[in-house]
Amino acid sequence: MTNSYPASLLRLLNIWNSTGYNGIDSLNDIIFSSFFNRKAVAELFSDCEGFSADILRQIIETAGSLRLSLDPDSNKRKISNFRSFVSDDHKLEILRMTEKLFSQFENGLSYIIRNYSVIRKNSMDRIDRSARNAICDAIDSYSLFSENTLGTDIIPTALSISVCSENSRDGALHITSFRNAVTSIRENLFILGLGSSDFPGTPSENHIILDDDYLLFENGGEMYTSYEKINRRKNELFSLIKTACALDNDITVSYSDYMLSDLKEDNASSVIYELFKEINGEYPDGETIDKAFEDVPFFASEFSASRLIGKAYNEGLSIEYVTAKTDSDSDSDSDSDSDSDSDSDSDSAKSSAVVKTKFSPTAIEQFFSCPRRFFLSRILGLNEPDCDDPFEVISARELGTIVHGLMELLAEKKLSEADFIAEGYRRLDEFFAVRPPIYSADAQKLRVEFIEILTNAFRNDPRNQVISAEEYYTADHPSGITLFGKPDRIEKTSDGKILIADYKTGRKVTHINNDPVSCIQVLIYAYMLEKQGYDVSGGEYRYLRNNVTVKLDYNDSARKALDNLLCKFKNALDNCDFPSYKNSCKYCGLASACNAVDCERSDV
Repeated sequence: MTNSYPASLLRLLNIWNSTGYNGIDSLNDIIFSSFFNRKAVAELFSDCEGFSADILRQIIETAGSLRLSLDPDSNKRKISNFRSFVSDDHKLEILRMTEKLFSQFENGLSYIIRNYSVIRKNSMDRIDRSARNAICDAIDSYSLFSENTLGTDIIPTALSISVCSENSRDGALHITSFRNAVTSIRENLFILGLGSSDFPGTPSENHIILDDDYLLFENGGEMYTSYEKINRRKNELFSLIKTACALDNDITVSYSDYMLSDLKEDNASSVIYELFKEINGEYPDGETIDKAFEDVPFFASEFSASRLIGKAYNEGLSIEYVTAKTDSDSDSDSDSDSDSDSDSDSDSAKSSAVVKTKFSPTAIEQFFSCPRRFFLSRILGLNEPDCDDPFEVISARELGTIVHGLMELLAEKKLSEADFIAEGYRRLDEFFAVRPPIYSADAQKLRVEFIEILTNAFRNDPRNQVISAEEYYTADHPSGITLFGKPDRIEKTSDGKILIADYKTGRKVTHINNDPVSCIQVLIYAYMLEKQGYDVSGGEYRYLRNNVTVKLDYNDSARKALDNLLCKFKNALDNCDFPSYKNSCKYCGLASACNAVDCERSDV
């Protein structure tokens, strides 16, 4: 059963319905596994124009956010609540398709296994079909006589059912135990699992029934003791090898003669000596043992493309830029310069391919936080894992998006505090309709924090004239870098100066007053606006949780600091110089590709 695809699919369904909390990741694991028949899903949506893998991922994200389950009543309530808040036509169409897919899931586990489990078209065909029938029969029988109509309680029992086993076919590996291998000897025999100190098993007593208790039985009780169990395994091994030798078959024995704890060669176990004696009639000496074994290095780890890139960079190898990744921040557009010069100098061509890409302040800020991370994500285009935590009520990014949207609305309209808070409640309720929290107490706690943020934002707003909010700006810098981005807000002060405001919803204050490096984001915005003819006085980071404002004065000193920073940035691009900063590794999703362990942060 455990080797079948239906059983593998049932295990994934069980995880999704239990420890996965019906979330996005666990549902993704089901739909995009090799055990789930996505062709059947495509047939289900054959009447939907434009159905694709991308649409399917949007369906999964919608279902996982809503935490749709096997329960039709719960699903109906969540979908109805979603419809009451969302008016976007595309989202509603995805919701309709999500509802259609989950009408299949609501038919129960047995229905899903029977209709969506992949049945392989090879020697495993029989075991897959047998497993499918056994699982469905067990679930159907249990659901018929149990209060749990979903049949989830029977899953462990269903997975323990034995179904037909396949005979080994010619040209394929046949994996079995010592005892069963004797009945299916092959021309080439590979015996695996031997160790230098504990094969064929270190005697271990049953912690409930001890060996001394077994010996109290007169009729063969000693056969169940730990010593006799190990002895039987030895005898099975010896019987297998003697039979194979009698048939003149080739035998390869896998035996680890190194202790991993101290990487020191260990003495061969007594089992190896006994094997030699069984075959040759006498115990071998050390020289014979050494000649008998062929050293095989430990299997190399399987490397992904990102790990190979990181390894190449660590070894100082040159990386040629074929195409440059366009920077795409959530707070900015992703247009890139498509012009390309035909330069005969290959080095010049390589560097210009990167330099001609537009960079947002967020990307450049990331560079000065950790150049290696910038290189891996912005230049090589490696994606950081985006895992869904079912218990997370709202992510920092999603909270920031809601608050920024409210601040943009406040810049456009004259709202009272009550109206502003009411709109905040409405948008948060809309979010909860799309992603219902698992625990209502967590949602209530977030509501309190959310309203505190909005209250601080409204009451501490300087009431400057708003020139623009979330509008696109761009400028070229003499270093050769093209800059672009959308400042949260551009304000005009009472003295006619231009002020840049950037809103932060985090708890920790990470910027320092008049520090060009930590404030490089608003410093770049100031430069772009100056190029548009504005008289810029500076910028502010406004932390809405704790009423902290970090200021940056835009003056000749700041301009000079920006020029130096952007020249350093361009120089890193030209020379592919992207070291790692050790203090940035802890929460970096690209740490495995970077593999920087002993790196230290240099001065910026």
